[in-house]
Amino acid sequence: MKLRRILTPFSVERELRILQWNCNGIRPKASRLREYMEQERVDVALIQETHLNPHHGFTMGPDFQVFRKDRISHKGGVMTVFSSKINRVHRFHINHPPDVEAQSWIIRVSGFGTIFLHNWYCAPVRTRSKQFSFQFIEPYFKQQSLLLGDFNSKSPWWGYKGTDLLGRSLMSFVRKNKIVFLNLRGLSTLRQGTTPDLSLATADIADRCSWRPGEYLGSDHRTILISINLKTNIEHLNRIVPVNNKRLYRRKNMIRRISKLFKNFLYGFVKYFYITAFRVRK
Repeated sequence: MKLRRILTPFSVERELRILQWNCNGIRPKASRLREYMEQERVDVALIQETHLNPHHGFTMGPDFQVFRKDRISHKGGVMTVFSSKINRVHRFHINHPPDVEAQSWIIRVSGFGTIFLHNWYCAPVRTRSKQFSFQFIEPYFKQQSLLLGDFNSKSPWWGYKGTDLLGRSLMSFVRKNKIVFLNLRGLSTLRQGTTPDLSLATADIADRCSWRPGEYLGSDHRTILISINLKTNIEHLNRIVPVNNKRLYRRKNMIRRISKLFKNFLYGFVKYFYITAFRVRK
């Protein structure tokens, strides 16, 4: 792991405010993002799909520090924006999976201690390799850690009907490390009604986190505002909760099969009845 000091007094009275957002192209939305961060008093913004290339210029003004990881080709890219109040930040480099664009940060905040932030954008299914593992991030996701991003993955846990490879890998990672979802059940983050944007936290910090979806700001993804409270533990009864998948999936598959068999039987019976009745009339 390579550790690099980026910024050097940050103090908060009661909470640290983090913005998570897939902007779907940041350049035409820069002014709206800056206004939103000032309005919501955002300390750190983790942005996905910036669509910036290395030759693109981009700034948020003197009150914000911008750190980019651009994709050389079309679309993609991630970016982290720090308020000028934040001064004890380190960027560290880990080996992410090949289909992930990511940034990882260590923030030292008075009263909060050390917080690990991971900003991820996972490539869509059509461009993703057949193997995917979270083992690279596990050593850096033990305590006071957040993994935020657009995962482009499917699982019934976060509202999809089926699962895909990345969804299964993510579910395994969550179960193995006892990770907590900050997302609330039934609240989509994409305008189409699905939830590709996930917010994960270690158990020691999750009870102090609030999670709230916000505006679209010109993207098809909603902004997500996460507040880490210094002292207060927050109860969230409606968060996404991992379930015993094998038993649940077997039960659902059995119900689907029985339902399909019953429909086929009913269709065949009705068809036979009408054909027989038609012959009798003749």
